[in-house]
Amino acid sequence: GKVSSRLGNVPLAEDLIDEIKSTAAEKIKASKGVAEDEIDALAEKVAIGAIKYTFLKQSLGQNIVFDITQALSFEGDSGPYLQYTNARINSVLAKAADMGVSTHAEVRPPQAYDIEKILYRFSEVVEVALAERAPHQVVTYLTELAGSFNTFYAQEKIADTSDEYAPYKVAVAEAVGQTLKNGLFVLGIEAPEKM
Repeated sequence: GKVSSRLGNVPLAEDLIDEIKSTAAEKIKASKGVAEDEIDALAEKVAIGAIKYTFLKQSLGQNIVFDITQALSFEGDSGPYLQYTNARINSVLAKAADMGVSTHAEVRPPQAYDIEKILYRFSEVVEVALAERAPHQVVTYLTELAGSFNTFYAQEKIADTSDEYAPYKVAVAEAVGQTLKNGLFVLGIEAPEKM
């Protein structure tokens, strides 16, 4: 429902965090990819990330609609989606390292990947967002970057020892991962290593 400080129906931040943390913990348990003793800490990072993302994605003067299901979605426009993409990149990089695929850009594909064009804009987006006091621009950029990486990941084998471009793809994945971490840091959102 509608929340207004004038009406006196504003929920306490602690209650909101606890409710979202509880829901996040249930989702994490269901995924079965995280050790039992790590669930609570990860759920808190995901909950805080979900809340911050939801608030920061709105430009100034707009009403904020907070939907717990949307805020905790691991797909699309949410903080956990960015966190999950970062964790996916970490997993891919670990797999590539285990397979012996080194990171270098000596052999490049004939054309740049679309994601490289997005990576290039990061510093400019952050500069403009700071100058205009508009963090939603960083949120929009990171969501675009994560979507582009997930498309890249679906289309390209990154950890493939038989692919001559694999080291270049690993370098691109590393750059995306570092950019996501940097962008999440700018927004005050933690980037868990795994999810």
